[in-house]
Amino acid sequence: PACFAFQEAILWRDLLLFGFCEEVHAVSISDRTAHTVDLKAYFGHFYPTTDYLLIASGERLFRMEVDRSIRWQSVPLAVDGVIVHESDNTVVRGEGEWDPPGGWQPFTISALDGRSIN
Repeated sequence: PACFAFQEAILWRDLLLFGFCEEVHAVSISDRTAHTVDLKAYFGHFYPTTDYLLIASGERLFRMEVDRSIRWQSVPLAVDGVIVHESDNTVVRGEGEWDPPGGWQPFTISALDGRSIN
């Protein structure tokens, strides 16, 4: 796969996470097992919360649980970048770039299922 400019490594809960190219690798510190998530678009950024981790790709958001399962992935929120401004247990607010450069549009989605909230 083609690699892009964004890469990041974080420690969240019991997990060491690496995001680069079009994948996220989540390694358990306690048992050293690894799990890989294919984002199908370039990796953007991690947004950790106390209860879950948001993973932004160039097009979507993914909600990862502590057990490394993906609870949901959003519909496309952008064509060239997703940014999260705030998230809690009920809602995620951010912006997606639909018309690069600079064509950012706001979004609000449910933190429970990733669906759009109007």
